[in-house]
Amino acid sequence: MTLTATELFASYQGTGPVLRDASCVLPRGSRIALLGANGSGKTTLLRCLSGAHRPDSGQVRLDDQVLTYDRPHLRAHRRQVQLVLQDPDDQLFSADVTQDVAFGPLNLGLDESQARARVREALDLLGITHLADRATHQLSHGERKRVTIAGAVAMRPTVLLLDEPTAGLDPHGVAEMRVALDRLTAQGTTIALATHDIDFALSWAEQAAVVVDGGVRQGPIATMLRDAALLDAARLRQPWQLELAVRLGLASRAWSMDELVAALGGPATCDRPTA
Repeated sequence: MTLTATELFASYQGTGPVLRDASCVLPRGSRIALLGANGSGKTTLLRCLSGAHRPDSGQVRLDDQVLTYDRPHLRAHRRQVQLVLQDPDDQLFSADVTQDVAFGPLNLGLDESQARARVREALDLLGITHLADRATHQLSHGERKRVTIAGAVAMRPTVLLLDEPTAGLDPHGVAEMRVALDRLTAQGTTIALATHDIDFALSWAEQAAVVVDGGVRQGPIATMLRDAALLDAARLRQPWQLELAVRLGLASRAWSMDELVAALGGPATCDRPTA
C-alpha cells in the first residue's frame, strides 16, 4: 500500500500553520528519512499521516482510500498505519513487556493465544525475545524504544511511522535499532522515520523528505543531501562522505567508507586498528 499526503495545511489551536501545502509519498516497502530543523513540522506530518492529527485542509490517502475522521475509518487506518512517538514512556503503560505488546492485538478482538503469537512474532522481529517477561520499568532507554516499536509491529501494519527512533541511544543501541529496522523492511513494511542523525539517514534510507518552510521536498537521499541551498534552508549539514566525494570530484552518489578509500587508492576493505 502507498501512503500519500497531498497539499496538507496543518496547525494547532492558537498557532499559525505548521505545515503549508505539504505533500509526500511513501511507496510500499520504502525507507524514507524525514529531515528538518527542530520545529519544522516533522512530527506534525507524521501525526497527520497516522490520523492522530486532522489537518486543516488537504488529504491523506492509503492507496485510493481517503482518510476520513469518523471512528470506523480512523480505526481501519490505524490498523494499517502505526505511529511510534519519540518518548517511549508516552506509549508504555503495562506492567511487563508481553502485556504491553499484546495490548493492541487484544484490542483488535484477537483471543489470547492469537495475541501471544503476535507478541512472539513482534519481539522476534525486534530482536528482543529475551525481554518478554521483563518489567517495563526495568528496561533501558533503548530497550523501551524497541518494545514500543514491537507494540506497533504486533498490529501488523503496512506502514510504520517512527519519530526519532535513534534519539538518546548510544552507538550500540543505534546499531541494534538499525538491525531491527532492516528486519522490518525485509518483511515488506514501509518505514518513514524522523531523525536528526544525518549519517544514519544516509546509510539507511532510500529517500529523504525534507520539511522546510512548512512544505516537503522529497527525492533520493543522496541527491537531496547534495543540495546546498536546501540544506541551508532546512538547517541541515551535509554528511561527511558526501562532502568528501564532492571535493574529490567523485560521481554523484552515496559513498561508503570502503568505496571512498578505494577511490583514493587505498585497500578495498578498511580494517579497524587493534589496540
